[in-house]
Amino acid sequence: MKLRHLQILVAVVEQRGISRASDHLNVSQPAVSAAIRSLEDELGVTLFERANSSKGVRPNGQAIKLYHHARDILRRCDEAKTSVMRPDKRRPKVSLGVLHTLAPMEIAKAHSRLVKTARQWRWSVCEGAAIWLSGALEKRQINLAWGTVDQGEARSKVLWREPFVAIVAKDHPIAKSGRTSIRIGDLNNDRIILRGRCELPRNALQDAGLTIRPAARADRDEFALALAAQGLGFVIAPRSLATVDVAVLPVDDLNLVRSIGLRWHKETSPELVEAAIGTLAA
Repeated sequence: MKLRHLQILVAVVEQRGISRASDHLNVSQPAVSAAIRSLEDELGVTLFERANSSKGVRPNGQAIKLYHHARDILRRCDEAKTSVMRPDKRRPKVSLGVLHTLAPMEIAKAHSRLVKTARQWRWSVCEGAAIWLSGALEKRQINLAWGTVDQGEARSKVLWREPFVAIVAKDHPIAKSGRTSIRIGDLNNDRIILRGRCELPRNALQDAGLTIRPAARADRDEFALALAAQGLGFVIAPRSLATVDVAVLPVDDLNLVRSIGLRWHKETSPELVEAAIGTLAA
């Protein structure tokens, strides 16, 4: 009998189905089903009553009995491992999901600060789109999500808000004019470099009065900014993405901002949340 099979059995019972257990463990549904079949073949009993779909499985009495033994076995394995583990390995691992349109250098600096100041946890960072962060947080694949946050969203904290600005080449006529800000109409004769990862709702720029004349579409923000730096068009992006080789033009009548903050699930410890907020807000 393999420990992995017992872990899967526990997940199927606690998540009340193969599909949810699959999401919880981040493994395929066929792998979960195969593990259950392997246990049933080894024990010579049926453990779950199967409905018409994988979501409808229900544990029978034999499964519940094995579930309690499995929980005890897995707990003892964890205790045994902890008792001989090197002290630095005993720290809980924390996975921080990061929105892929945050400035890379700021992510690296924040990760470094977390490692140095919140040493009671082992930190890892992974990046992804907003929709992936939400799904990964719900499935407990990450502990915390650092990205866009809606005002008033449960179990979340807004850390800062930043405006969307126009980013152009340093030798762009408006940049060289010395103006400290522009209006959206000033850009209508130029071509835009569209960001494939833009956080704005569809048609938000058109609704703001911008005429869309695409020069390029870039999936990577650094590519979009590189094109802008060469004078091939302008980019509308959060201010923090601007690099030293471009000029930033605030747009007075472009009332678009993004709220960046931290989200967590209900099982996250308050101490972890407090430590992460304190470090990221800095």
